[in-house]
Amino acid sequence: MKYKVITHTAAEHPFAGEAFLFNTEKHLCSQPGAERYTFDLVNIKTELSEARFTMFLKGNNAFSPLRAPFGSLEFLSGVPFHYLEMLLKEVDKLAYQKQLKSVTVVSYPTCYAPENSQMLHYLFTACGYSLEFNELNFHICPDARSFMQRIVLNQRQELKKCREKGYTSNYGQIQDLEAVYDVISRARKHKGYPLTLSLEQFKGLPERFPDDFTFFYVKNKEKYIAVTLGVRVNSRILYNFFMAADPDYKSDSPTIMLLEELYNYAHCHGYEILDYGMASEKGAPNHGLIRFKERTGGIPSLKPVFKKNIRLSI
Repeated sequence: MKYKVITHTAAEHPFAGEAFLFNTEKHLCSQPGAERYTFDLVNIKTELSEARFTMFLKGNNAFSPLRAPFGSLEFLSGVPFHYLEMLLKEVDKLAYQKQLKSVTVVSYPTCYAPENSQMLHYLFTACGYSLEFNELNFHICPDARSFMQRIVLNQRQELKKCREKGYTSNYGQIQDLEAVYDVISRARKHKGYPLTLSLEQFKGLPERFPDDFTFFYVKNKEKYIAVTLGVRVNSRILYNFFMAADPDYKSDSPTIMLLEELYNYAHCHGYEILDYGMASEKGAPNHGLIRFKERTGGIPSLKPVFKKNIRLSI
């Protein structure tokens, strides 16, 4: 089997497998504001890409991704190491041509593809990248057990309390996106987190990705008190994105009911992984989030960030 590496500014070659959403052309196009290059390892016989890496140039540095939970090198199992190495050498060539100082790569959680993740770790370090840090990620694998059976006693009691107070959960498209955004904005401000999406960007998500972004919510009568977006990473993985609860309802922990809704949806729709998201920031642990995700059945995995200082490696 022979391959060729093609470098271009759009993902022109169809991917031979089911690519992660964040590495598809439709999502890459939603990360504007920087010069973009995609490297495809194309099977000469089938003309399909079997490995893909995209990076965005900002100033003298490159990033994979620019605005997404992860980017990195995605490849089919069984692609020989030599050819993956060949692809990264093409990345190096472009980096030298553009006189870049560094390339930073945020990879996907290792639970997404454990064997490929092992290969990626070795590949990046063998090609001169260093492991900058690991983020701590959590996920759960939905099965026939109820969400109540998967969580610890304290969280069970909180879930029962939400039900006793008459809170309801559901999913689907939402008309009043400003009310949902307000919950997210107030929650992140309360916790001291930055708001990484403007209202207009937030409103654009369901319009741009109608089949991939689904709203989940908890209501007290007609009032939204907890919200999140379920993102279809692929047919196996559902990602919990931008989860937030109204600070006025903090003592009731409506996010427990929200996670139950996500869990039930993921199980009914055949997802193997419900990605709870990270519980760290640039490698530093968020102990509160770690405890919460552990107590709601979360399984830890690593989400590595690699970096190559180009001028130092010449």
